[in-house]
Amino acid sequence: RKTKIVVIILNIIIITSIFIIYNSISNDFYKKSVNVHKQDVYNLSKTLKNNYFYNEGKTVTSLLGKLELTNINDISSKLNVINDVSGANLSYIMDRSGTVTASTLYKDNLNLIGKNYAFRPYFKNSIMGDNFIYTAIGVTTKKRGIYYSTPITMKGEKISGVLVLKKNFSEIDKLLNSYKDKLILVNPDGITFSSNVKEWILRKIENNQNLYDKFKYAEHTSFKPLPREVITKYSKLSFKEVIEEEISFKIIGETWKIISIRELSEYQPTSFTYLSIIIALIILIMFNIFTYFVMSINIKKGPKQ
Repeated sequence: RKTKIVVIILNIIIITSIFIIYNSISNDFYKKSVNVHKQDVYNLSKTLKNNYFYNEGKTVTSLLGKLELTNINDISSKLNVINDVSGANLSYIMDRSGTVTASTLYKDNLNLIGKNYAFRPYFKNSIMGDNFIYTAIGVTTKKRGIYYSTPITMKGEKISGVLVLKKNFSEIDKLLNSYKDKLILVNPDGITFSSNVKEWILRKIENNQNLYDKFKYAEHTSFKPLPREVITKYSKLSFKEVIEEEISFKIIGETWKIISIRELSEYQPTSFTYLSIIIALIILIMFNIFTYFVMSINIKKGPKQ
């Protein structure tokens, strides 16, 4: 009877030890996962900042220098070249009053000729001689986009107009969709300007009562809130452990944010869990077999006469 009690106690000790070891390994995995997640979000912020903002802005300036928009009759064809080379969805030229004088086409063969966008910050800055990058919803196209603008000078004379390229935010949506994590890109106004969860786009992530520029958001003056608990609840519907990471970064002096929710099960090797269970079972089986043989030998020997 005492032997059985000892065996039971030893089994409990073995199971407890295995649990402690497994828990220690899992905690180590969790800490590493948090660090990897943080680095991944940081790398994503660099990709967005460099590939979709700064590098593209430089491309607009260099294209303007190479194409030399001096021949009025040739402007339309050159704008099409700019569209093709830069991958822009829309390219247009504004005169000093902010009126579009030349434009490539967007959907249904429409263009922006005759439209006046003097109220846009990209025009106000570039007509004064600066290159500028701006994000907004098009008041005409109704699409989210990044606007790159640069001043046009004719033969070294004073600024005669502004060249603008617009890239739709669908490219950034596509980038975010390539990730398994749930991702949200939040602009300086606290609006979710992009996400790989469609119903989270153009929601108010910050709890504020800001009045929004109707021109920047194409007549949108209020946005439906997207509380943090909704984001977390969405990610925990599968009852899987999740980690959240938020990083802020500067674009043209303004603070943007990326919020990322990652399910740990997506990154923890399934084989790790299975291997741990198998090893634990093998240890328990071997121990009990060994104990059985020892007890059998003792029983055969019997008590000494």
